[in-house]
Amino acid sequence: MPRPLLILDRDGVINDAPTNGNRYILKASDLILRHGVIREIARIQNFGDVAVATNQQCVGKNLISEVELNSLHRIIDDAVVKEGGRPLQYFICPHLESDGCSCRKPNPSLLKEAMDHFHCHDPSHTLFIGDKASDQRAAELAGIPFLLVSDPESTLAALSQFQSI
Repeated sequence: MPRPLLILDRDGVINDAPTNGNRYILKASDLILRHGVIREIARIQNFGDVAVATNQQCVGKNLISEVELNSLHRIIDDAVVKEGGRPLQYFICPHLESDGCSCRKPNPSLLKEAMDHFHCHDPSHTLFIGDKASDQRAAELAGIPFLLVSDPESTLAALSQFQSI
């Protein structure tokens, strides 16, 4: 039986959403990790796989390079490893919303790519947690369960439900 798969949106789930009029996380000082969430990710990796599916049109707007984006993800990974977990697998759409690509959520491509990567072909063994309607729609189109979160407390509550999948 394959390990269950947890897919997380990044901004607003793993880290605080951008604030102060910023629409994007562009540098390390913008990245405010939710440490309780990081601990839960490491715990979940004891019995399941964890992936991140995130729209990052800041790359398409040339506000940040893919190398810089990967550096931000290394900060997340380092925090997860410090808590006893493993680096995460990231599935990213770098395109502009206006590009009409097939990978940008609410399209389900990133979620399906994560499921394929982890050989998790049973949607009932997958959960997607996000903070936007586009995340919810992507989950619906992929046929996988979804939990909508709005703050660190609701995210922790959603993560605690993952053990029952």
